[in-house]
Parts: sequence; structure tokens; C-alpha cells
Amino acid sequence: MVICVKVPRRRGEEARRLLRDLGIIDKAYRIFSDNDYVYIPIRGEAVEILSRYSWIEIVDCSPPPRRKRRTVVLPSHDLVGDVVIIRENVFEQPGINIDSIVSGFREIYPGIRAIYVKTRTIGDYRVPELRLLWGERVEKTIRKEYGLRFVVYLGKVYYNPRLSEEHHRIAEMVKDGERVIDVFAGIGGFSIHIASMHDSIVIANDLNPDAYTSIIENILLNKKRLRGRIGVLNMDARSLPHYFRRGVFDRCIANLPHNSFSFMDVYRYLLRKNGILHLYYVGKTCDDYDAEKLEGWRLEGCSRVLDYAPYIYIYRLDLVKIEE
Repeated sequence: MVICVKVPRRRGEEARRLLRDLGIIDKAYRIFSDNDYVYIPIRGEAVEILSRYSWIEIVDCSPPPRRKRRTVVLPSHDLVGDVVIIRENVFEQPGINIDSIVSGFREIYPGIRAIYVKTRTIGDYRVPELRLLWGERVEKTIRKEYGLRFVVYLGKVYYNPRLSEEHHRIAEMVKDGERVIDVFAGIGGFSIHIASMHDSIVIANDLNPDAYTSIIENILLNKKRLRGRIGVLNMDARSLPHYFRRGVFDRCIANLPHNSFSFMDVYRYLLRKNGILHLYYVGKTCDDYDAEKLEGWRLEGCSRVLDYAPYIYIYRLDLVKIEE
């Protein structure tokens, strides 16, 4: 028996996007529906991942199988719009054949324009260095997240499509009327998700001038869906206290996993008492950090967000400022 996610038809597209972003749809079977519900086949081991979504029901089902085709085993990759990005360490695996990789991706994603290899992360802006493996050179592509559209300038900005669900999750925590600052905003993922769901004021800041341009372009691209207002800044995070009065923000997002603890004084200045800080960091466990750095903060929770490397993960700390 196959396992399916069962959701009302009105939430079918939302569920499909979520399951696609999580990578747990069972592609051996087709999605089907009846008069009231949509049924999306998922892999059996994925049931635990979905336990946090109260609106999703897990049921046994009998979906129609997809037409059989040759089995394609693809390396770990990111699909960004119509571009595939793979890591250079893929080629260190025994038996890897470049022609097979290219033909496999083209079969699974027939609409792609290019396949790039990410060789390393470079510079102060931590942007990916990309080498074209197949296809045409693509300067920018458009990625969709929960119906929102994001322009991604390849090789010029940091963007991780696996953060799509995290963008939406944080936006769900925000309330109307909040003042939010996204200190390391990238192309505006958190900021635009928040403004699309809430009548809030959001400040999106990033030091990378290409990211700054991207945020503005993405605001314009999604302007008909935005309920809140977004201000965009292009400055070093350490300069932010010179432009805002102390304690003006209700919530702060600090997505700079390799260096986020270096800016604790900035977050403390920007947030009001009892304001919320979402701080991301790289570690082996949820408590893999210097506890002294959280003096003056109350830890509300810790969540594992992404796999980063073997036995190393990106975590999110949810912190409340308890001191003025």
C-alpha cells in the first residue's frame, strides 16, 4: 500500500509545493483527486517530517503509477528556476560519468537551460563560484516559493532554495503590526514572505550590492501580493545602530550561519525588550555554541533547519531579549 498526503482541494497546490520543496514526493506515482480532496503520494520514511503540519492528513492510498522509464540516479543538487547546481565533490565519487549526469538531469528536468558546478564559496558576500557543465550561460533565473517569485543572479548573490520552507515558517510566526529587521537579507526571502502574509514593516538589509538590487527587483516582482511595507538597505550590519533608535524592532532575523554570533550587540541594540531574535548558526548539535554569548537572552527553542555537511547542521535559535 502507498502512503499519501490528503488535503482539501483548495490547499492542493500549497501542499504540492511544500512536499516538492521537502523532496518527499514519491515520483513513482501520480497525484490524483476526488471531488473534495487531493492525494499526493509520498515516500514512507517521510511521514515523521510532516508531523508538525496539522492541516495535513496521512492516509493509505492507491495512486495510479507513472509510466515506467529508465531509472535515473542523480547526485545531490539544487534546482534554482530552470538551472541545476551540483557540488564539485560529486565528481570525487567512484563511477561518476559526466555524460550520464547531464543526460539524467535533462530527462528529469526537461526544461532546464543549464547545469552548473559549485566549486566553492568566495568573498565577503559568500557567493557561489559556478562552472558551467552543460547548456547556455544563464545570468539570472526565477525561483518560485509559495507562489512568490524571486530573481536569482547566479554567482552574484547567496541563495539556498532549501530555505524555502524556513522562509515561510518564520513568516507564519510574525504578527500584523510587527516591525521586523532582516539583517542579512540575501535576495529578500524572509522579508518578502513576511510582507506577503502580514501588514508589517520590514527592513531588509544586505551588504552585497547585487543582493540589494535583487531585493528591490523582487519587491517589484511580487508587489501585488504584498500586504506589508519593505524598506531596503545596503550597509554593513554593524552600521545599523547609527540609523535606528534603540529598541525600535519587535523581531530580528540573523541568517549568517558562519558568523551570526559576532553581531549580538547589534541585535541587542535594535530589538526592544522581549523582542525576538531568530539566529542561525552551524554546529554539530543544538547546544554547539558558547553559552556566554547568550547572556541577556532567553532561549525559547532550537530547531535543526538544514544539513550542512556530514554530522554538521544549520540550526535556528529562537531567543527573547530580556535586558534593556
